[in-house]
Amino acid sequence: MQNLQRVTVDKFCDKSWNRPKDFSFAIADSIVVLGGSEVPKIIMGTAVAFVPENEDFLPVAVQGIKQGQNLLVDQKGQWRESYVPAIYRSYPFRLARGEEDNYFLCVDEGSGLVKDDKGGAELFYDDARKLAEHTKNALDLLVEIERDRKLAIKICKALTYMDVIEPWPLVLETQGEKQQISGLFRISEEKLNDLPPEKFAELREGGALLLAYCQLLSMQHIHKLGRLALLDARTSKVQTPIRTSEFSLGGDIGTLSFENL
Repeated sequence: MQNLQRVTVDKFCDKSWNRPKDFSFAIADSIVVLGGSEVPKIIMGTAVAFVPENEDFLPVAVQGIKQGQNLLVDQKGQWRESYVPAIYRSYPFRLARGEEDNYFLCVDEGSGLVKDDKGGAELFYDDARKLAEHTKNALDLLVEIERDRKLAIKICKALTYMDVIEPWPLVLETQGEKQQISGLFRISEEKLNDLPPEKFAELREGGALLLAYCQLLSMQHIHKLGRLALLDARTSKVQTPIRTSEFSLGGDIGTLSFENL
């Protein structure tokens, strides 16, 4: 169970931490939020969608076909794709936002990676009571992730203003039964193409056009999740294998429910 604690010199100067050996900690993440600069990197192998957050949208990698499932992590905890989202590379650290938009470095003490002595691979603080090198590197990465997240929100605001984001009507067909998946959004290619030249130019100059095209191109990878689900079902000792013909995505689009996340 996650137990985020603020990293302070008083509490962590005599503690240490280990890097995760695999990605088992992400096994229940059906989606993961992406920064703006991550989208062009991840679309080579992973479907990207949008999910609403308050009045904004955020780009996410779609990693599972049901809640609590991440098909991009295999049964040995290894990552199946070439690009690993930045937030996973910063684990077990996270940023927490305080008052007046201040951010604090936190660590997940429920991860099993925090040691109550200096016997771990990495120290939290050095002898001068400053953040140790690799802890500082984790903090720097998290700061960059937060900047990239804000960039993604800004870009998505532009796409929302142009009214080119629409619900993604995914329908998953498995063993002859159709399952509708709601809560995901995509770019409307029709609306994007119908924009007047000056609006199209605004999206291009602000970087939003790149994200829009990346999302559209990435949707082909939604079918890969069906194949990965089949693979996991066949290799699991506790699941009943299903035939390839019994697991497909209806039509040329996919479906899931990511509402109320």
